[in-house]
Amino acid sequence: MYQLPTAPQSIAGILDDGFRLFRASWRPLLPLAFVASLISAVPQFMFAGLAEIKPGQPLPGLAVGAGTVTTFLVVIALSMVAYSIMLAGVDRAARGGATSIREAFAVGVRRSPAVFLTGILVGLAVVAGLVLLVIPGLYLMVALYPVLLLPIAEQLGARQCIRRAMQLVKGSWWRTAGVLSVVGLLVIALGGIVSLAAGLAMAPFINTQNPQNASSGLMALQFVVSIVVAPVLPLTYCIMYAVYTDLRLRKDGGDLLERAAAAGS
Repeated sequence: MYQLPTAPQSIAGILDDGFRLFRASWRPLLPLAFVASLISAVPQFMFAGLAEIKPGQPLPGLAVGAGTVTTFLVVIALSMVAYSIMLAGVDRAARGGATSIREAFAVGVRRSPAVFLTGILVGLAVVAGLVLLVIPGLYLMVALYPVLLLPIAEQLGARQCIRRAMQLVKGSWWRTAGVLSVVGLLVIALGGIVSLAAGLAMAPFINTQNPQNASSGLMALQFVVSIVVAPVLPLTYCIMYAVYTDLRLRKDGGDLLERAAAAGS
């Protein structure tokens, strides 16, 4: 059974903690990870399908535009729900309990509106910072890194999540940026290796001479990649939770375990 660390850790220790949490929670969450990965791939499926339209064939512009916007909104909403459910399962495992997909589903669905609103506010803030001077956007990307965990891990509202995230990262921005750089490279490497292997396995079945067959082959490739990279999703959330736990230990001190146990009881 997983146990929360009792003291701040090195970058290697945070990664090890994330992998331990992953081992404690991945089995019940894996089916949901497959669903979430396929949901996030829906836009790619749509674009691949548009490639099958023959040259000179008129596009129903208004219908395509409205359908694309609607699809993106639905994908974002469903992704947030799936994210919330997986995070609820990880949170339960982090508190020393058995990961129950039924319990995670109940908590995740109930808290998904708060996660969704928090994500919108943070996304707007980061985009505004990147558009204005770039540096403020980069600063906020790190300063608000744990923000989407907080609606579930600490049961906070959107504004409270933003304030709490800034409080956690304050004084540890550079260290957090370093941790996220290592984590990001690790996740990119894992996803890249898995995607490359899937692409090489599917390459013989994609006929590039026939545009229609090539498009269908690319859609099949995207489907396979979505399936094989699905386990990376809960791993990403577990490492994210490990970073969040380390920040809490640095800010909240020795009462972290007591409060976590009380919240999980």
